[in-house]
Amino acid sequence: MESLDFDVIICGGGPGGSTCAMGFVDTNIRVAVIEKSNFPREKVCGDGVASYVPKALNMISPKFGKAFNEFSGKFPITHVGIYAYNGKSARIPFPESWFISTRYELDNFLYQQASAMPNVTFFLEEQIQNVSITEAGASITTDKNRTFTGKLLIGADGATSVVRRQLTDYKIDPANHCAAVRAYYTGVTGVAGDTYEVHYVDKYPNGYFWIFPSTDNQVNIGFGVLSDDVVLQKLKLRDVLLEIIEDSPTLKKRFENAKLVSDIKGWSIPLGYDQYPISGDRFMLIGDAASLADPSTGEGIGQAIVSGRIAAFQAKNCFKENNFSATILQDYNTAIYNKFGRIHKKRHYYTRLITKNKWLLNATMSLLNSHQAIANTTWKYILRLAS
Repeated sequence: MESLDFDVIICGGGPGGSTCAMGFVDTNIRVAVIEKSNFPREKVCGDGVASYVPKALNMISPKFGKAFNEFSGKFPITHVGIYAYNGKSARIPFPESWFISTRYELDNFLYQQASAMPNVTFFLEEQIQNVSITEAGASITTDKNRTFTGKLLIGADGATSVVRRQLTDYKIDPANHCAAVRAYYTGVTGVAGDTYEVHYVDKYPNGYFWIFPSTDNQVNIGFGVLSDDVVLQKLKLRDVLLEIIEDSPTLKKRFENAKLVSDIKGWSIPLGYDQYPISGDRFMLIGDAASLADPSTGEGIGQAIVSGRIAAFQAKNCFKENNFSATILQDYNTAIYNKFGRIHKKRHYYTRLITKNKWLLNATMSLLNSHQAIANTTWKYILRLAS
């Protein structure tokens, strides 16, 4: 068995893993990134990128912020269209632009930035099999008959993280877990190129249907719902996606001449942050491996990128102190909680409030439609509550 030694081993090269590797820019810390796929590659996602992503990359290095600004595989989203359970809707401006970028484009962009660094080595199409932590260091074995050793391990291997599964007692909690499906269509009418559409469906209150503009005159449509509902109602989400379009008179008309141009694909989104450890002796978890997706939207790209940046900062401090214990890594836990913990608790609360009291969203949309001045004040208040 081939043995390779590095300072840091990052398991997973998606947005979180690649960003974390970028966090070691201008250091002598040797980083290995083990990724089961290759780049560019398709990744099932809603393709929404949070407004704070360029700021996070710029905090690592201005050159990464500049590269993102020049990245041609994205376009801005300035508004969100919210469709309540009763069909009432409002188009609301974002305080700062979000972005659309397919994961094929975005993940490859981040990979290119990280892999160009002299102290970072990617090992592509390599699957992690076993993870172990000892007093001496971290160790990973892969399906290519290789062992990687290092002083610190960062789990960026997504919702089905091998690192989390083998180093913690994590188990999926359907009440804090989301299942989703996504497809691409052409020919959908009434789509604004600068607007996310979020449709709340009366029959499935614990989820939402979306229409996001995409590239090549396509739209990314999808539906996500709590896994609890999938189990209890025995839902087949691919069928539910098509059912929602068919049962809504408005959507049915908009999809009348539309064409499905992709497979309908599913994925899972862990939402239960703070229920399981996200660090310990010689390891940290980031992104979906740490269940950092937003509990109100399921959005996780921004959280992966920010947690990757924070993990790299913490790792550099560990090397400075020559200390990789669970005690010093509590600083990472604190930083993640301060960044996402309080916000996620608020958003979880307000999401549950709306789904159990659908009239609240219906009334809000009616208000937003009737009184623009009140609408602006209400929206700013909602944003303040949720941030």
